[in-house]
Amino acid sequence: ASQSPAELAIPIFAKATLNVLTFWPALRLASTQGWGRPESKTHIAEDILDLFLSFAEQSAADGVPSTSTSLNQISPPDDEIELVLLHALESEYALSLEDGSEKLVARDLRRLWKECLDTLGQGGDMCKKFADAAAKAKAEDGESGYQGGSRGQGAEGEDSDSDSESGSEEEGDEDGDVAMDGVEESAPEPRQAKAKEEPVIDEDGFQMVQKKKGRR
Repeated sequence: ASQSPAELAIPIFAKATLNVLTFWPALRLASTQGWGRPESKTHIAEDILDLFLSFAEQSAADGVPSTSTSLNQISPPDDEIELVLLHALESEYALSLEDGSEKLVARDLRRLWKECLDTLGQGGDMCKKFADAAAKAKAEDGESGYQGGSRGQGAEGEDSDSDSESGSEEEGDEDGDVAMDGVEESAPEPRQAKAKEEPVIDEDGFQMVQKKKGRR
C-alpha cells in the first residue's frame, strides 16, 4: 500500500523538528550549561512527532484531507504543542520556561508540518531556512533571540524587521513561512535508557546541581 502524506512527511519533519529545537535559545542555554543528557533533545522531538502523528491519524480517520489549507485541520492546536514542549523541558532539563517562546516554537512547528505535508515529505523553503538558522546557532552557540514568527512584531503575520542574522525572520504572511531551520543531525531514534550525568561545573568553578526527573 502507498504511504499516506503524513507518513511521507514524518522523516523530513523529524529533522526539521530537531533543527527548531537546536536553534531554540532555551535549549541552547540548557545544552551549553550541561543540563539534560545527550539524548534529551531527541526525546523532546519524539514527543512532538508522537503528537503530530497521532493527530494526523485521527484526522485521516475523520476524513480530513491532508491537503487542507487550514492548520487547525491538519495539525495539533498550539496549546497542545506548547504543553508538550513545556512538560518536556521540565522533564528532560528541569527547566521552567518563562519567556513564552514555546508559543513561537509551536507555531513554527505547525507551519513546518504543513510544508512537509504539502511537499509530500520533500521539504521546502521553510525547512531549509530552519536548517540554516540552526546550523548558525550551533556555530555561534551563545546567540539568543528566537524570533520564529512574531517576536518583536505586532500582530501575527506582520513582516519583521529582523534579518537572517538573528537566525530567524518572517518571510511573508501569505504562506506563513518563517526562517528558522535546523542542523545536520540524525532524526529522532527510539528512546534510550538514560545514564547518570556527571556534575556540571560552571565557568566560575561552582558545581551546578540539577534535579533529574523521569519521563512521563
